[in-house]
Amino acid sequence: MRRLLSLILCLSIFAVSCGDSDSDTADTTTTSPSSTAPSSTSAAPSTTSPTTTAGPTTTAAVVSNDQLDACVGDDWQLVDAGPFTFHTPGDLLDQNPQGIDSLVGRFVGGDMEVVFDFGWYSPNLDEMERLGATLVPVLLDDLDGAYATAETGAEGGATDFSTQLYVAIPDESGNALWMGVNYDDPAFTEDAECVVRTVRFS
Repeated sequence: MRRLLSLILCLSIFAVSCGDSDSDTADTTTTSPSSTAPSSTSAAPSTTSPTTTAGPTTTAAVVSNDQLDACVGDDWQLVDAGPFTFHTPGDLLDQNPQGIDSLVGRFVGGDMEVVFDFGWYSPNLDEMERLGATLVPVLLDDLDGAYATAETGAEGGATDFSTQLYVAIPDESGNALWMGVNYDDPAFTEDAECVVRTVRFS
């Protein structure tokens, strides 16, 4: 009887030890998923990559001065009028007119005349619009302006052409620039429009 009890006790102890070993293995299997945890952190850097490419989309394109006066010929001259500069064909000569209450200028040569009026009472482009001309917006040194080309009447029934520019100066001076390029051959239209597009303000 004692041997039987001892045997039963031994078997019960063995069963307990076996149950402990099973629980140990169960614990190891539950902790094994922790080895995959770093995979979730490895994806984190990818969330920051789009922010580095968002900046350049806010940049706006601006027409440069080089694009505006690319039409200037090698034989053209630079005219410095003080508040602004511009280019004309090289054969135009300064007539040195004298203004009363504004800065005026007149250059004549060949079949073209360039005149300007800079001051409080400078003409605008209303007459050009009355003649049916289309105003072309232009940006000159960050100043908004416009120019237009139209046929104008002349004495003797001949047809003249005029390209005119108007730019208002956005400051307390109240000044504005009007420039007119007059010619009698439509073949000079491209050169005339080039003259007014080369205006730069100092």
